[in-house]
Amino acid sequence: MHWLSAQDVPLEAEAVFTPENVEWYCATQLQHLGEHSRSTKRGALRQIGRASTRRAAWSPPDTRFTKPLAAEPYSTDERRGLRCLVPVQPTEARRRFFAGVLGLGFGFGLRGVEMRYMHATDLFERRGALHLRVRGEYARTVPARAALTQSLLQLALEYPEGPLLGPYRDEQKAPMSRMKARLIIPDNAPALSLRRLRTSWMVDVLNDGVPLGDFAAAAGATDLRLGSLLPHLHRKDTAAVIAQLTGTNR
Repeated sequence: MHWLSAQDVPLEAEAVFTPENVEWYCATQLQHLGEHSRSTKRGALRQIGRASTRRAAWSPPDTRFTKPLAAEPYSTDERRGLRCLVPVQPTEARRRFFAGVLGLGFGFGLRGVEMRYMHATDLFERRGALHLRVRGEYARTVPARAALTQSLLQLALEYPEGPLLGPYRDEQKAPMSRMKARLIIPDNAPALSLRRLRTSWMVDVLNDGVPLGDFAAAAGATDLRLGSLLPHLHRKDTAAVIAQLTGTNR
């Protein structure tokens, strides 16, 4: 307020809190502060100005979209419960879709948009393990989790042509969501979430000690934000871990 009085600015909210005054003040009175501090104070003054004035031409506040946290992985019991629901689906198409989604999610950690394009011909054997060629924006090759190998091979044998999850029309909107909505899942069973399937695979491979670089390549991940996974990852307080952290394990 003292600075404003010295500039002959009327001490009324509409006169004080204008975009021009805030920038003027920050440019002349906050030069001793670092860039981050100046930015924080500028943002606070702008927020006060928007709330306390009606006529000032404030620009809309920045809209920042934060990346959603990773979904909760399925527990062992929940995984078993989902698998038990596959054979009780009333049609072959639903059984095929359900089995395929579980196999591609738990077995390879695919995104939902990646699952719909997978064919039996994308599966192949290498070095004694079943692999999948993933199509799309994050094209890559991923080895299957051993526990899912047999069910994936069975699905490929039963449906050697067309998408593993079943046919769909190219013009159809959100085919994955439409097929998922047709599944019969009791209220007391875990809901089917494609994000949770992928997160479950992530937790599995990280807990098995897969290095982050290899994990990122297999997951098709370009931005590793693993904070929400940490509660589900195993930790070991061992001499070997200490040696790795200190760089003395060579």
